[in-house]
Amino acid sequence: MYSEVSFQTADGTMLRGRLYSGAGDATAKPLIIMTGGISSTVDFSNHEGFSEYFARGGFSVLLYDHRNFGLSDGAQRQEVLPQQQVEDMRDAITFAQLQPEIDAERIGVWGSSFSGGHAINIASIDHRVKCVSVQVPFVSGSQTVARQVRPDFLAMVRKIWAGDRLGRMAGQPPQMMPVVTENPMEPAVMPMADAWAYTMAHRGKSKTWENQVTVRSMELASTYEPAALIHLISPRPFQMIIGSTDRVTTPDIAQAAFDRAGHPKNLAIVEGGHFDLYYDKFDEAAELALAWFKKHL
Repeated sequence: MYSEVSFQTADGTMLRGRLYSGAGDATAKPLIIMTGGISSTVDFSNHEGFSEYFARGGFSVLLYDHRNFGLSDGAQRQEVLPQQQVEDMRDAITFAQLQPEIDAERIGVWGSSFSGGHAINIASIDHRVKCVSVQVPFVSGSQTVARQVRPDFLAMVRKIWAGDRLGRMAGQPPQMMPVVTENPMEPAVMPMADAWAYTMAHRGKSKTWENQVTVRSMELASTYEPAALIHLISPRPFQMIIGSTDRVTTPDIAQAAFDRAGHPKNLAIVEGGHFDLYYDKFDEAAELALAWFKKHL
């Protein structure tokens, strides 16, 4: 069960989403903050399923759309602003702490893929976050680009980024690029075959998701290093769940970031790829996160 909510960020942008009520008596509940990945909205990538799972486990969940996406406001639609999204999460925490049904001292963060990076980032800098669980997290823009973009394509990609900046300065609309594409030789956020297959199988479940982001989104993501301060999460509990065959946020890059985190921490490996954790391995991934929050939050 959820209610539709909205709140203003520090700069006045209205963000919208859902507040799921934790099961149990009428006492104030611990809260889990949740947002979508690189282009996801509240009704995409089974965020509803994870929210409901955690709510049945006794946790309230604040799930909302990032600025520029879905139900939320934002001047440039479909533009990913990594650092601004993290600042917006800080405002989401403040909003949640003002709600009478929420225990303001028991705030956790759950994130997957790009929002997994945000969860790591915000826990590193905001000590109101008391517990973190992430799955298949984006931990390093520079390493991800080096892994996903062929060296002979990189110069072309940077030329596209520079051209977009020139065009915007000249008053032209921002260039767009697809999130997924059937042809792996075409520029896309996630050019992998499993990304295309997953998205085509589930896109009909969303009323707000769009298969495009601005070109600048990827330029900004390429220099986003959410795990740079991962060691600062300790002594607050941190869990990372990775997919053994993940080709989007690869296990070796994620585990290297995990190794830099302090204790208490836990690394869980789920057999499968990046997208398997949303549906095929949902029960395993969701229970790992719920158990972590029950133990530490």
